Amino acid sequence: MVLVGLSITIYGVTIYYLLPLALLSMNLTLVSQIIIFILVGLLFALTLLAFNTQSTLERICTNVFLFFEQASIKAMVIKNLAAHRRRNQMTGLIYSLSLGFLLFLSISCRMQINVSSMEQLKEHASYFVVLTKNQNTLHVPTLEQIMLMNNHIIEEFSWVTAPLHSYENSHVTKATINDVQNRGEMDQDIFGIMPNYFATTIAEFSTEL
Repeated sequence: MVLVGLSITIYGVTIYYLLPLALLSMNLTLVSQIIIFILVGLLFALTLLAFNTQSTLERICTNVFLFFEQASIKAMVIKNLAAHRRRNQMTGLIYSLSLGFLLFLSISCRMQINVSSMEQLKEHASYFVVLTKNQNTLHVPTLEQIMLMNNHIIEEFSWVTAPLHSYENSHVTKATINDVQNRGEMDQDIFGIMPNYFATTIAEFSTEL
């Protein structure tokens, strides 16, 4: 009873506290961990359900698939299944756990790939981003000429400068942001963007940058 109560408490805290917290804070890693935890619980719950209802399912399957047989044949099959119920339950338990584990691996791997892709899109707001080690010496005209020559595969492109304080002649040495009461102050980078920047990025992610 203590174990059941503890399991239900952990499940309730996960569903009613951690899951809304992860969704509101856009913590995709925590969301994926919670979903994996729910899938593991669902796996064991379905396994226990199949374990406890196996005898009933055996009777139903016997009556459905052997409907054309005589009543004596069906009774003999049901008694045979009842005599080997212990072995059949263990076989069914191993099979359901193995199948559930494979499905769990497939779903969890797919979720991790999706979460990783969403994290990358959230960070850059675009499917394809090119970064350089020294953005101050980037030869923009040459690169623009190359992109224009390949406009049949490049729909649109845009440029983002390095932080303005990294340029010698920008007259910006440092940028900070604080609240009205001046209680907290954080460093803030300022970037220059082109007018078509939001046309080249994913809308739902570019608004967060």
